[in-house]
This record gives sequence, C-alpha cells and structure tokens, in this order.
Amino acid sequence: MAIENVDTESQSFIFAFIQKEAAERAYQILIENGLSEKQVMLDFLLADTVNIEQSEAMKSAAGGALVGTVLGGLIGLLISLPGYISASAGDGMSQMSPVGVILLGSGVGAAAIGLIAGLSGINAPKTNLQDIDESKTYQYRVIIGGEKEYEQAQEILQEKGMIANA
Repeated sequence: MAIENVDTESQSFIFAFIQKEAAERAYQILIENGLSEKQVMLDFLLADTVNIEQSEAMKSAAGGALVGTVLGGLIGLLISLPGYISASAGDGMSQMSPVGVILLGSGVGAAAIGLIAGLSGINAPKTNLQDIDESKTYQYRVIIGGEKEYEQAQEILQEKGMIANA
C-alpha cells in the first residue's frame, strides 16, 4: 500500500511505496491511463536512518571483540608481569595468577571494544548487496505534479487496488 504525502510549496503530491515493484507498477498504470511522463515521476529516497538489521553492527562488534580480546590480554599481561617477576610478599598483584589477570583483561577488552565497535557499526549500511532488504532501506515514490493530476492519479490507483480508498 502507498503512503500519501503533499509538498505544499511546489504542489507536488507523493505516493510512497516500500517495494520497488509496487512503485514501478503504479507509475506504469498512471502512464497507461493518460498521465504524461511530465506529470508523473518515479523516484526513490534513501531512508534517513539505517535499520539495525541492514547495518554492519554485528560485523563491527565481532571485529571489535576480537581486537578487544587481544588488547585486553596484552594489557593484563603488562599489568601482571611486574608483580610476577618481583614476587614480593606485600604486593597484592603477586597474589593473583598472571593467567587470571590476562583472562580478565581479555574479557573486559572484548566487552568494551566490542560494544563500542558494534554501536559505531549501526550507522554503516551493509556493503554486500545480497544482504540488503530494500524495503527497510529505501522508500520508492511516485511523484505527481499538480492537484488536478493528483486527484486523477488517486482515482486510477484506487480503481486498480494500488492504494486504499480515502
């Protein structure tokens, strides 16, 4: 079904569709039923926000978790080495296993950097075209120029079942 919208400045009227095929069919029906190509235009609009399912969030989070694990482990190793080497009785670090500190650092790094990378990946659209669901990324529009033409287009599209009766 179409969403109707009016641009009052230029007197353009818009029928918006979430499926490309529906917009193309509506455009073709209007041309076949007497509206000229000067009166009707087919267009698409990229969505203002990227749907999380259509973003690189998961891929970014996985990469961030991997990097965070390595960096956290290295930081844990650097923190635990002085205490392990000196092994002085009064040092609290000598009581902790270096392996435990490394694992703790890895876990914290994975969680923190994975979260940051995942959040930054939300705004990046998927790059693999086979993974993109166009209905969540684009809005397809049939733009009508003029109020009289809009009323005619509305009648035609209602008759053909492309839009609901108002």
